[in-house]
Amino acid sequence: MDFPTTCLKVILNIESLRSIPNAALQALREGCDTPLLYILAGFSDYDDTSDILHYYDIALHEPGIECRINPPQPLK
Repeated sequence: MDFPTTCLKVILNIESLRSIPNAALQALREGCDTPLLYILAGFSDYDDTSDILHYYDIALHEPGIECRINPPQPLK
């Protein structure tokens, strides 16, 4: 699953924060090269989720990471 989709699912509480490290690793493999993705990809299941949340919140505002929710288009 791609990083923006995982971000959206975490925001909507469909996925756990524990899914973020794997999504960050996949984003790195796909060429999205940002410093915070490296940090997020390094977390394991044994790390505190508050640490993951801290870096996740910062990563959402990092240039190169796009996790936007597109608003619905108006009906015509």
